Amino acid sequence: MYWKIHCFSLSCAIMESMKSYSHIWVLEGNFGEIFKTFRESKGLRLKDVAKAGVSTSQLSRFEKGETDLTISTFMLILDESNMPINEFMYAVHDFHRDDLNELLSKSEAFRNNSR
Repeated sequence: MYWKIHCFSLSCAIMESMKSYSHIWVLEGNFGEIFKTFRESKGLRLKDVAKAGVSTSQLSRFEKGETDLTISTFMLILDESNMPINEFMYAVHDFHRDDLNELLSKSEAFRNNSR
């Protein structure tokens, strides 16, 4: 599955936080297609989600893969859609846990069984 996050900044040597205002984070890949599937499954229209400060045309282009959104804008539309980021990322990973979450889950289970 193809996706990546780019960071553009005057000084982008260390990417500390996705909430940092000195960085512009951009989502690329099939996030729009997955978002559209979730949005439609919840019965939401483009204009329902566009209340988050994104125009319906920009959101439509994002869903078609014609444009990208910043992380902060994407988080706003997820919030407006009442869609948790972890649920969305689970779908991005083809409904499989990513390696880090899988490792954390296994280490927690091991720790609980060792007590």
